[in-house]
Amino acid sequence: MNVDGKIYIFGGKEVDSVVGNSNVGPNLNTMNVLDTKTLTWSSLNLITNVPTPRVSYTATLLNNSLIVYIGGLDATNININMNEQATGDTVTARNSHSAVLTQDGHIIIFGGSSANSSTRGTTLRAKPDIAILNTNVSPYEWSIPNIPSANLALSLCYHSAEIYYNTMIIAFDT
Repeated sequence: MNVDGKIYIFGGKEVDSVVGNSNVGPNLNTMNVLDTKTLTWSSLNLITNVPTPRVSYTATLLNNSLIVYIGGLDATNININMNEQATGDTVTARNSHSAVLTQDGHIIIFGGSSANSSTRGTTLRAKPDIAILNTNVSPYEWSIPNIPSANLALSLCYHSAEIYYNTMIIAFDT
């Protein structure tokens, strides 16, 4: 949510009304907005720099009000290349990962699956488990921290993450 009380929701997958299954509907390329002050929904139709339709991605709101979309699956259930819009270390394409924004403008991603499928039963561990995107430079730049394997959490998919002071908290793996 941003300072004006609006929540922006991009994309997702349309639920097939006949089957009732979200794995068969098309990926959406729309931006919907919930105004939490008036509890009304609207759609933004004339926006620029719209990401490609995707699901299972992360969206991080930067301090300058830009939203950074990372990873996910495209309309054909293929992972989106995470290195197209950034320089630096190579980060494996992934979906179902988490992302948090640090106070100094870095996005830390964790976990995810490198499988080219949105089926929950199909997961391949995305490497590296942790990567950092520096949004203070242009173009953005990926780096992979050197963390001893003994200090790494188990890699997860379909989980939540939040940052508390300088600690990333990861929870709710399904």
